[in-house]
Amino acid sequence: MSQRTYITAGDRVKHLKSGIEGVITEHIVWNAEWGGFRVDLDSPWKLPWGTSDRPGPTQIVVRADEVEAA
Repeated sequence: MSQRTYITAGDRVKHLKSGIEGVITEHIVWNAEWGGFRVDLDSPWKLPWGTSDRPGPTQIVVRADEVEAA
């Protein structure tokens, strides 16, 4: 049986949608069923609707199932 691993503040994670890695800076309550995280990204997220002269976000708030341990 494999040991379950947990991620928390200070851990490196990979955002599943963008593939960008970052560090969890805060644990939050997303709703009654889910927790979430504030993640400082290693590089700005290049949004599909953004322009080259305007960088994407460097920090995101996500539900816990949207990241995995890096």
